Amino acid sequence: MTAISWRASPQHPAAAFRLPHFLIAALAVYVAVTWIGLTFEGYNSDDWRHLNGFTQTWGDREGRWAMDLIFSDLLGGRFHMPLQIGLAFLCFAAVAWIVAGEAVPGTARPLFAFFIFVIGVNHPYMAGALNFNAHVFAYPLALLLSASGFLILRRAAMGRVWLCLPAVPVAAQCLAFSLAIYQPFALFGAILPILALLRADRYPLGRVVWLFALCALASGLALWLHRVEWQAVMALEGREITFYRFGGSGMDELAARLDSVPRVMRRVLKGELMAPPRPVRMALFAFAALALVLPVAASLADRRGRSVTRYLVDLLRVALASAAAVFGLPILLCLLTVAGELPARALGFMGFWLAAAIAGGTTLGLMAGPSATPQRIVTGAAVTVLVLVAAITAGFSALIWQARAQFSRAELALARQIETAVQAETGYAGQQLRLVGDRQFSEYRWGGSLGVTVFSGDYVPRGMFQSLFGLSKIEENVPASPVACPAFPANGSIFFDEHYVYVCVSAQPALLPLEDCKAASSPEIGTFCRQDTRLVRRLSRCPPPSGLKRTVFAGPPGQGRPLDLDKTFLPFEIEGECYEVIPDWPRDATSIRVTIAEDGKGTVHTETLALR
Repeated sequence: MTAISWRASPQHPAAAFRLPHFLIAALAVYVAVTWIGLTFEGYNSDDWRHLNGFTQTWGDREGRWAMDLIFSDLLGGRFHMPLQIGLAFLCFAAVAWIVAGEAVPGTARPLFAFFIFVIGVNHPYMAGALNFNAHVFAYPLALLLSASGFLILRRAAMGRVWLCLPAVPVAAQCLAFSLAIYQPFALFGAILPILALLRADRYPLGRVVWLFALCALASGLALWLHRVEWQAVMALEGREITFYRFGGSGMDELAARLDSVPRVMRRVLKGELMAPPRPVRMALFAFAALALVLPVAASLADRRGRSVTRYLVDLLRVALASAAAVFGLPILLCLLTVAGELPARALGFMGFWLAAAIAGGTTLGLMAGPSATPQRIVTGAAVTVLVLVAAITAGFSALIWQARAQFSRAELALARQIETAVQAETGYAGQQLRLVGDRQFSEYRWGGSLGVTVFSGDYVPRGMFQSLFGLSKIEENVPASPVACPAFPANGSIFFDEHYVYVCVSAQPALLPLEDCKAASSPEIGTFCRQDTRLVRRLSRCPPPSGLKRTVFAGPPGQGRPLDLDKTFLPFEIEGECYEVIPDWPRDATSIRVTIAEDGKGTVHTETLALR
């Protein structure tokens, strides 16, 4: 193939859109949608936790020591939203510019950078990431670091061989820093070698193979650097790494992840991780389909100046690149995360990838018609599609931020009602507040896609009430009430014991007394009690919230992967004993298989308990 350049056609519509136009247009859309949306969206449940200093797990358990450094040290544990939003724009603009430079030639770069920017920033999954006020700058920075690392490798692979020697460690360090912010976003820059594979008009296949070899080498080095730097930072701060979240998995877990790939891929490509309305789901699915089909169709249409063998080789590499751009990210994340625990924010850059694939396909389409008229038709069709997708994603993103603001206001209103009611109770003398049950606010959340509500019983403390009303102790969220109670604000929804004031935000049956119980042979496992459709685990004392070297798994024998009890279900104390509530336990399950696994040793104990 002969590489094309729109520089040769200064009157081409794409050539009229320059770098200043890109920056001005991108900033205008960003201010109108993202900046305003983030300014007025309020706080989610994790935001309240972060404001109250609950950030230790980023470094201790998740390996995100740079994320901790950015928020706790650089930002002083506060959000500083105008600063973060401005820095995020610079990162997003740089990312779009880098990706567009790899996808399209010549003066088309600013125009396609604009579309990549708008679609990438406003994709529903990116809203799932920017929803965390503590990381509005950190997430785009992780993308930029990853893109920079892979760009260094691409330039080295396509240049002089000696450049590869310094390029690999420098790129690896960029990727290691990206891993230290948010591990899934370190994958973002892989779109650059994918685009190099797709751009059969620009890069020889041998150079592309060399590029992939360099990427593999740098990625392995980055993983090692990340582990070493994580350990060093924790040692310098006098902290202990208590859990390697992205460590190896057993064969059962790997099988569960592989089994989930087709289901998760369908949900990912339709945008269903954010539960958008049906028209938006259809548009996102059509966008993904176009990203898959357009480059292949363009390569099929161009048969000029090549042998049959070269034609088939180019077609194969374009097909592989298109499939990687559309399917590669969901598959990778399915294999790298615990089955069933893939959050929308982990795929936050999906819009960037798909827009880049369409831009690359447009470039290949121009190869099929070198004259001015076909070029205008191809470019016009691609730009029309990108305009439609950009408009849909920007409009839906604006709706997300509007719903987030309504959601936050509803939570604040309920919190104020509860505080007023508690203060009016004659038995209240400063006892610690316990919120029991759930209030989902589903009218604002599209089925729960905008994050966990503050009023979610089975979750860690958040600190909303302590921050708003100056409580002496942070409030707790628990999944069950010791006595039956109606939903707030009904009479009887607030009650007291010696240590706590309970507020039932949803109607609750009585947890106590427990019946139909079976004790395990090990005190570490405890006693299991059946209670209608839920299973209750009772222990003599609650396990620590993190740092467990031994993990208890449980589930009905032969019915899917077991549950990690101490991680999945919040333990809470009542009258000196600890309880965990497992909802929706199968009615037909007459036994429970319990396993204790120890770090570095695997399974150390297994037993099966009969349930009546």
